Amino acid sequence: MRFLILSSYLNKFGNVDVDWQLNLNRVINDFIKANRASHLRYDDDGAKIKKDTNNDVELETLGSKIQFKRLLGVVIAYEF
Repeated sequence: MRFLILSSYLNKFGNVDVDWQLNLNRVINDFIKANRASHLRYDDDGAKIKKDTNNDVELETLGSKIQFKRLLGVVIAYEF
């Protein structure tokens, strides 16, 4: 598990960025192994979400959002 909380000294001090990764490795039997992972990220000054307002050319900035990724890996391995 890795958990980071960061804040910029130069740009908007006090606004935090969060980066959290969690990895779980599991051995099912001699041949099968599984891996589950999740990654949560919030970047205060990162990519902004844009919304079209009434089909106009103008776009409204809604602000930063939480990004979440999940992974599942299954490995079949045979050693000889």
